[in-house]
Amino acid sequence: MSHSPSGRCDAELIDGAVITIRPLTSGDSGRVVTLYQSLTDEERYLRFFTVYPAHLRRWACSLTEQSADQYAIGAFASKELLGVANYVRCSERDHAEAAVVVAHDEQFRGIGTALLNQLGKIAKRSGIRYFVAEVLTENQSMMHVISESGWPCSRRRDGSVLHIELDLDDVSE
Repeated sequence: MSHSPSGRCDAELIDGAVITIRPLTSGDSGRVVTLYQSLTDEERYLRFFTVYPAHLRRWACSLTEQSADQYAIGAFASKELLGVANYVRCSERDHAEAAVVVAHDEQFRGIGTALLNQLGKIAKRSGIRYFVAEVLTENQSMMHVISESGWPCSRRRDGSVLHIELDLDDVSE
């Protein structure tokens, strides 16, 4: 990945395509809604634990409001939003809940992995040492993205949900 001072970087995908990863801005909320609408019912369930999350527009807007406690990045091909990764800082200040979602037609190209890796770098610079996530056990795509990060990971199962903690100490700049 190549980086610039604006927080933008380019990443090469499995298929050789190059995408731009950058912080989301207020102008991206419509793109976030469009990305959500590209997901199948199953993909929505795996990401949100429900097929029809309430307050979709509010969620999209919240992703574009960066602060010390939350941050979101997007993967773009030209102006098209291909995927989003975000974190929200937890009450334990060195922990943040992380999430990744990739548009239906763009999955399995390495976008989720590139997003998670970049988000980890940003989080580490912000003093976050651990990502936590709740992932449904059947969400093998997300488990693959987590595995591809190469970061130490602990898992605890509670019924159909895996509670995951990723250690960001090994994240390289």
